[in-house]
Amino acid sequence: MLAMLAQSEETISIDPAAANAVGAAAAGVVGIWVFLWIVLVIAALLGLILWIWAIIDVSKREFANPQDKTTWLIVLIVGFVVGLSLIAAIIYLAAGRKKGTMSGTGNTESQTPPQA
Repeated sequence: MLAMLAQSEETISIDPAAANAVGAAAAGVVGIWVFLWIVLVIAALLGLILWIWAIIDVSKREFANPQDKTTWLIVLIVGFVVGLSLIAAIIYLAAGRKKGTMSGTGNTESQTPPQA
């Protein structure tokens, strides 16, 4: 049996065009994955920035009902813990932000009368 194996010399030939096609397809798949990872990282960073902005906005606003501020802070923090920080921030910025008013910090133009 060893003699038969030693006698059979088969050569494997690879078509260069097929090898190039496989390499190009692999490069395309890797390129798509890299692109998707970049999009995912950018979306995550934008979500984090939006969530931080919402937390800062809640802490600076004055609400008619003091429990509203606590409620929005809890919603934003719980949203962050369960992985829905972007959705919680969008909900606050769309609905809750309208209910509060900014406190007097930073707005000095409305506090001083105009000089004649």
